[in-house]
Amino acid sequence: MARFWGGCVAPGQTKCDEKLGSGNDGSSDRLVASGIHRYLFGFGSCTIWFHQVEDDMSDFEVETEEHESYTALRPHGDIDAYSVGQFREALSGLAEVPRLLIDLSEVPFMDSAGLGALIGGIRRNRDHDGEIVVVCDKPALTRLLHTTGFDRIVPVTETLESGVATLLGDDAPESSD
Repeated sequence: MARFWGGCVAPGQTKCDEKLGSGNDGSSDRLVASGIHRYLFGFGSCTIWFHQVEDDMSDFEVETEEHESYTALRPHGDIDAYSVGQFREALSGLAEVPRLLIDLSEVPFMDSAGLGALIGGIRRNRDHDGEIVVVCDKPALTRLLHTTGFDRIVPVTETLESGVATLLGDDAPESSD
């Protein structure tokens, strides 16, 4: 469970100890994100700071499936600063796979660290002449991939079936409809 701590320092103040989110319940927490943003307004400015902590263990996991013609990588959970190392490691282990399908259908959130790991994994795979397709059915993630131009360098499909067909091309199995 993620908790956010933050506050706002307005003009004339030196500190604000406002806490957002649930209270400290004695569990061990891990800092996963921290930031400071300064906003300028016509009448002054406000500096907002935040810290995101993650309780004990993340629910993130990565599943890899070997198929006859391709390998599928399926992360489950948020890909963020806390889980990106595990995601990056899984992608690195598949750098030499000739055909890789990355299925993001079980990823509700991805931050810039996750996007960077995804791009790095694709680059390593392409350095070994690999082919990659990303499956993404989450509108927020699809918007992220489109806005950043990711979908111009790698095919992004909405369904697993269309992802496999795109990845395999002429080698795709015939449909039995």
